Amino acid sequence: MFSATMVLLSGEIIQGVIMISVMAYFAASYMILSRNGNRYPTDLCVAGCILCAIATDVLWGFFNFGPSPLLTVTTDPGPATKLYYEAMVAGVICFSGLIITNIIRNKRFKITKIILFVLFAENIVLILVNIVKIGSLSLSFTFPGTNSLGTIIILICTACLLIIVLGILALASLGLKSKINALTALLLAFLTVAAGAAGIYKSVKDQRAGYLYDQRSEYNISITDHTDRG
Repeated sequence: MFSATMVLLSGEIIQGVIMISVMAYFAASYMILSRNGNRYPTDLCVAGCILCAIATDVLWGFFNFGPSPLLTVTTDPGPATKLYYEAMVAGVICFSGLIITNIIRNKRFKITKIILFVLFAENIVLILVNIVKIGSLSLSFTFPGTNSLGTIIILICTACLLIIVLGILALASLGLKSKINALTALLLAFLTVAAGAAGIYKSVKDQRAGYLYDQRSEYNISITDHTDRG
């Protein structure tokens, strides 16, 4: 909450309120989905939620303290894109904590959940490889036969699928039929699909913007060459 509070106190009221709301929502979801049907969450659930909140807060610091955010495409992406990235960070960390807690506490489907979670972690790393930019350092990875945009779309769709499948297995391993758990899980699944769609839209938009920029640069160069020769 430190980053969100500092953003709020700095005068960015809307951004600060959204960040606090995001943190509160994922913390509440963590408690609901990790309580195993009991009225109160266990010490493991509380500790996991606190650790996830701290990890989120630390990574949020990269977006809000310094000349530019850690995750960006080319330049400062603006407040809306920063908030999107920050929400994704909170979501991934919270979901990872939920699955790890579920694996520790519930032995059912344990091997399957571990394998899928490892695949999810690798998928997230590959996504980060394609969007991380620290100063002049940028990395990229593409699947054979695809371009960077196609790779990003495949990775985002795969991440959404793994999240939903892992969520279903986590709920199934609890063996409970709690309405609030089911509603919370459905809402998280909806947000996952919405976030994935937003990520694909942003990737396509960035790709087109870069293509148009390259075309404009080539056009300006050709005009300059023609003028010099004239």
